[in-house]
Amino acid sequence: MQDLLVCGGTVITMDPARRVLTNGAVLIRGNRIVAVGDVAELRAAYPDAAALDASAAAILPGLIDAHGHAGHCLVRCIAESVRTAAWNPVMERIYFHSTTPDFWRAEARLAALERLKFGVTTGVSITGGDPRCDDPIYAGGTAEGYTEVGTRVIVAVGPTYAPWPRQFTSWTSGAPRAVEVTFEQAIQTVAAALHRWHQSAGGRVLVYPSPAGLMPSFSASGRTFDALHPPVAQPIDHAQAKALLQLAEEYDTGIHTHAYGGMFKAAFDGDVDCLNPRYSVAHCTGISVEEIRIIADAGLHVVHGPMTRRNVAERCPVVELLDAGVNVVFGTDGTAPDRSFDILEKLRFGMWLQRSHFHDPGLLPAGKALAMVTVDAAKALGLSDLGSIEPDKLADLTIIDLRKPHLAPIAMVPQQIAYRASGQDVDTVIVDGKVRMRHRQVVGINEDDILADATAQMWETVERAGVQEHMALPEDFWGLPGGAGATPRSTRAAAYDRV
Repeated sequence: MQDLLVCGGTVITMDPARRVLTNGAVLIRGNRIVAVGDVAELRAAYPDAAALDASAAAILPGLIDAHGHAGHCLVRCIAESVRTAAWNPVMERIYFHSTTPDFWRAEARLAALERLKFGVTTGVSITGGDPRCDDPIYAGGTAEGYTEVGTRVIVAVGPTYAPWPRQFTSWTSGAPRAVEVTFEQAIQTVAAALHRWHQSAGGRVLVYPSPAGLMPSFSASGRTFDALHPPVAQPIDHAQAKALLQLAEEYDTGIHTHAYGGMFKAAFDGDVDCLNPRYSVAHCTGISVEEIRIIADAGLHVVHGPMTRRNVAERCPVVELLDAGVNVVFGTDGTAPDRSFDILEKLRFGMWLQRSHFHDPGLLPAGKALAMVTVDAAKALGLSDLGSIEPDKLADLTIIDLRKPHLAPIAMVPQQIAYRASGQDVDTVIVDGKVRMRHRQVVGINEDDILADATAQMWETVERAGVQEHMALPEDFWGLPGGAGATPRSTRAAAYDRV
């Protein structure tokens, strides 16, 4: 294959020295980066390389979304107005009882396309809100959809929350069939998905064990503990940790999950074997000072979702975790009910949340925020070949067009990217050495077909689930004074009291 020289732009390497090369270049051979340096020097050294002009552009490592959910792209805004406690059952009704393999493949193609156009070359995708674990075929739909579009994905599948057995519904020839799944069968589903799809698509598709929660005996709400009686570990917590760690060691993978305040202390006090560096843990809202120390000592990685509803309800202490030496990164949490896969938007929001909380506009520096969606995110997921632009690393690049009014003048490029760029500014994306999008045009993919298929699958699923009432505009959508959308004064007063 002919070498490819990406040349002329500002290369934000994210290497250990955090070098920024003006008028730089990146030489790609096959699926690896061979050289990084001055454009004139690399052109002279590799005269036969094909040139990809990136002048007036920023060249970054492929962006990494360290936490998201498969399925979400086909349920956007459904039940958006209901509180989280009511939203989760609606999603379980859809994901566990109303989806087919075609749903998951259509959703994965759409999700991969959206991530690609936002410059996200690697993303975590949990199979559902809580993982669908009755059959590996659903995780397979996600693997196949991402394979077709050509980006990297970590298909995250694992047991859902207790109690067991859990009920699911399988659809064959348009007819539903009830399925009862034990915890042991859920673990078998994870093993089957690992065996079939891990390291497929030339290594672009990975499968990670991904339980719904760090401690499965706890409710999915994460905050159901009796304040007078501290939570304690149960046998199911030990069983899950042991089974998933065994699979992770066998296939040399990470483990990805959710956790909230109280879970880490219960795991520590109960000596549950889920406190080790293989774990990347999403949300971590409502955790205590003691739990920050437990996380740091265990070497866990934390994935913060700055635009998630969890973060509205309770804060993730990002700065305190960083100060304790924890590797903290950003994730989108998927695209439902009210978000997108634009990880650049999330990092900027994440910066300002911390600065606002501490009344310090210099807190969480912009360069650190960029690391949290590149090199730090790669570390959190155990992807040492990704996250920075260095020789011998895998050739994943995100190229951002700087010829935009909001990004001009072209100077101080790293700051411009962190403070002003969005996924819509991504011009060209390279994954595994291949140009997957050039000048906003996706290569070898019929976007209209993906969009049409996604729409058709969404309506079929809505009909099976019978959730049409959750697609209407919420009564409080317009927020008209004195109308149905007016927030009760008592609710506002309670919020003011907390401030």
